Amino acid sequence: LGDVYKRQVVDHERVGDRNLREARKPPMISGKTTLGTSAVLIVMLQGLVAATAAAQDYAKDLPSIPGEFVDVGTHRLHYRCEGSGQPTLVIDNGIAGSAAEWYKVQNLLASRYRTCVYDRAGYVWSEPGPAPRTTSQIASELKSLLDNSGESGPCVFVGHSFGGFTALRMASLMSEQVAGLVLVDSSSPNVSFEHDKQQGPLVNPIAAGAATGTDGVPSTPQEMARFLNSRRKALFVQMDEIANFEVSAGQVIDERALRELPILVVARDVGAQGDAVETRREAQWRQAQLQMTALSKVSEFALAEGSDHFIHLRKPQWLAGRIGSFVANLLPNGI
Repeated sequence: LGDVYKRQVVDHERVGDRNLREARKPPMISGKTTLGTSAVLIVMLQGLVAATAAAQDYAKDLPSIPGEFVDVGTHRLHYRCEGSGQPTLVIDNGIAGSAAEWYKVQNLLASRYRTCVYDRAGYVWSEPGPAPRTTSQIASELKSLLDNSGESGPCVFVGHSFGGFTALRMASLMSEQVAGLVLVDSSSPNVSFEHDKQQGPLVNPIAAGAATGTDGVPSTPQEMARFLNSRRKALFVQMDEIANFEVSAGQVIDERALRELPILVVARDVGAQGDAVETRREAQWRQAQLQMTALSKVSEFALAEGSDHFIHLRKPQWLAGRIGSFVANLLPNGI
């Protein structure tokens, strides 16, 4: 969030919290009621009504939560599924990302396929989950989400950046139900986080070009997601995922599960610009993307021309079309 916008939203949050606290305070009344205490009671009730109305007005200005919640055993996760048709596409985000980033791509794909996006534990509307936040833990929770929500396979898992680890892990965790993987400028188990963080995983991409809501109140799910991902709940999750990045990298490759699995690797065209060190790192990143095509004998590579790391935001129509073409060829007679 911009500093001004963030201050405005926080001010509104304080007003709403204060009004809700005031509305919840019970009137303090002694056992004996006199004319004086009755007058006080009337004033207090009037204040209670006013505070409740103010809190309701504040809540009314906020966007409704899109999607649903599902209990995965230790906490609830927020998800949103749209469309119909097999296979079901399941999308996971990068560190500091959100399901809301993918709504444009999801809506385009949902015209042909069942498409689901979700927020990992601790992000946006999802409740915090147990630590450590490794890919193994994340994938287990995603499997519970799909099982408990009744979203059936076959599935194609789409992972952006750190979310690519989730997609790779799901290939072994749900091997009988996975029809393919799409890795969108994905983190690579062969590239350390010291390099991966050069792609800016802690910069929330919704900030780019996002409009503010009326009077500083978030007016869209995207704006609300951006705000909620700046709160302590989400920041703690980001730090946990980063601290366990190397552990996660060691949990994602199952050669037997991946060897015959169709995989589409989508890589950015524009990376970090600068000195010789950044140029070399960018070359290493591109090489790592190409190497991931070797995980499967049935792989494809696509370059998102003119796009940086956030391909789903920069070129949503192109990406949806590329994923759609890949998915259409997965089943014997297309989809």
